[in-house]
Amino acid sequence: MEQHCCPWWMNYLIGSPLRLVLQPPRKLFGQLVKPGMTVLDAGCGMGIFTMSLAAMAGPDGHVFAVDLVRKNLKILERKARRKGLEQRITTMACDMGKLPLDFRFDFALAANSVHEVPENQRFFRRLTELLNPGAKFLLLEPPLHLSEEEFQRELELAAEAGLGLIERSKERSSFKALLQKLN
Repeated sequence: MEQHCCPWWMNYLIGSPLRLVLQPPRKLFGQLVKPGMTVLDAGCGMGIFTMSLAAMAGPDGHVFAVDLVRKNLKILERKARRKGLEQRITTMACDMGKLPLDFRFDFALAANSVHEVPENQRFFRRLTELLNPGAKFLLLEPPLHLSEEEFQRELELAAEAGLGLIERSKERSSFKALLQKLN
């Protein structure tokens, strides 16, 4: 699959407040994230969804936000401090294919990021290892970067890694799939 790595400054466009109007977090994952959950935001960029995830997880929950670009994470950390959410969010600069984390997650989100991982299969295998049994994973990918066939291939790799498809759709702004760890 061809890789489409966006330059870091594109996150200002990708993460604009308009995105929250086009893809409202409560509609996307509001029913999936509960207070007290441990959440992974894989490929978080500047944290457009991280703040909502942290608010939904509540004071007893926690969000781990990972991105390859440190500059994105610094911006996310500033936003978290301004909103008083810094205690609920841990950032880490890392390759999403490796995810060097020692935590188990109740929910994971990868919004517009998996297509940028050089080895998708490695990402899905590692993600499956990090999810609690029955944990859900929401995969969003941009139709501007991926064809229907490429998105289907991602879903096949996710299935090979042990993630079962619950539902799938194509909306104006993204391909969307909700998956669940099978065991």
